[in-house]
Amino acid sequence: MDEAVQVIVDTLDELDALHRELIALGLEKREAILANATDGVAAATNRETKLIAKVTELDRQRLLAVGRYLVKRGISPTGTFRMSQLVQMVYKAEEKQALQAACERLSASLNELQDVNQFNQQMMKLNLEYIAHSLDVIAGPSEQEATYHRSLQSEGFKRYSQFDTKA
Repeated sequence: MDEAVQVIVDTLDELDALHRELIALGLEKREAILANATDGVAAATNRETKLIAKVTELDRQRLLAVGRYLVKRGISPTGTFRMSQLVQMVYKAEEKQALQAACERLSASLNELQDVNQFNQQMMKLNLEYIAHSLDVIAGPSEQEATYHRSLQSEGFKRYSQFDTKA
């Protein structure tokens, strides 16, 4: 296998492994959210930040490796070059299959990570709305909301809540 293609495949595999770690952290964060463990959420977020920095560095390395491969092939690298285009450019079947498989694994990991993150965001949003509603029930609506304010009305101010405060 061509050394440049092998470097790209290895980098894609490393990116996939890091994204799998991010998925595991996302699931850990989900459990912390369900348990209302703010320390657990904060710890998972800190570890995510460190992993994202590693992902950024590896992606930079991937771009450099693809650029080197393209230059080696006599093609000028552009910023809009996609991995599917690279797969089409590779002639050897073994290299093409390895590159395609690595791309598919990474794509699957990215989709799964996106699903986990979207679910966690929805759970956080619902928790925050519930906390806001609980505060309104305990403390009552703020004095400013009880009176008419022309400035707030003209700006289209409206308080949004998923829970019915009159119930």
